Parts: sequence; C-alpha cells; structure tokens
Amino acid sequence: PYFTPFMLSELELSYLEFTILTATAFGARVFTLPFLGRYVRRAGTKKVLWRAGLAISTFPILWLASDHFAWLLLLQIVSGVSWAAFELASLLSFFERIPPHGQTSVLTLYNLASATAIVLGSAAGGGLLRFFGEGPAGFAAIFVVSTLSRAAMLVFLRQVPDFEDPGPPPP
Repeated sequence: PYFTPFMLSELELSYLEFTILTATAFGARVFTLPFLGRYVRRAGTKKVLWRAGLAISTFPILWLASDHFAWLLLLQIVSGVSWAAFELASLLSFFERIPPHGQTSVLTLYNLASATAIVLGSAAGGGLLRFFGEGPAGFAAIFVVSTLSRAAMLVFLRQVPDFEDPGPPPP
C-alpha cells in the first residue's frame, strides 16, 4: 500500500508516469504467464516458488536505489514477471499437495491469512511512518522492514518438502 504514495509524493512522478509503471507490471504479468506455465512444468513448482519469492522480497528496497524512470520501469517489468511466477506456483502447489475435498477450505484459509497479513503489514507501515515521519526516512524504514520480512519468510518456504506426484489414483 505504500508504493503509490511513495511514487507520487516522494518521487513526485506524474500520474502518467505512475500509470505507465502500474500498467507495465500488469502487462508483464499477463504476457509472461504462458511462458511461466511451461517453465513451472520443467523446473518444478517449489523451485519456481522459491525463486519468485526471493525476487519479490527484494523489490521494496530496490525502489530506494534510484528515482530514474528507466530504473523504475525495469523494476516493474521484473516485478510483474516475479509476481506472476509466485502466484502461479502458489496456486499450483495448492492443487498438487491438497486433496480435492480439502482445496476449498485451505484456499479460503490462505486468502484469509493473506488478507490479514496485508492489514497487519499496512498497520505496521503506518506505525513506521508515524515513528520516522512521512518523508524519505519513513518510506525507507517501511521498504527495509518489508524486504527483511519477506526474506525471513523464505526460510519457511525453504522447509517445504519437494512434491512427489503419486500418479493417477487406482481404479
């Protein structure tokens, strides 16, 4: 939730530049999904999930590296591809690992946990802005904490065992 105010207030991007950045990330997601599907089949869900998780954990701090529009555009392209890979691999891992009769309840719990994390992260970001001020230091604190928090979750993701396809069910 702090990407938009950072881009518009701190970096003072125009609405056109901001819209281009947002559309670029979305376009990268849409464009790469067919290729990512083939890549996941070759590399495996866990490997793609790990690599995408590693990539998305770095983006918040990279927004601080430069305010040059070309840099931000490149980040948005890589971000779109990384988020598409993460979302696809996450969804596929649910269907690989959860029996069909439990998928609805697990996906519901996942969405609840995800929404809760967004609310808690937003509240924590608001606290950091209050503590460090609503300027460059506040946004830097948010992006550093966000990067570190995402990277910490990779430890748990690494613990997920590899999926072994049991094959078709017996007749």
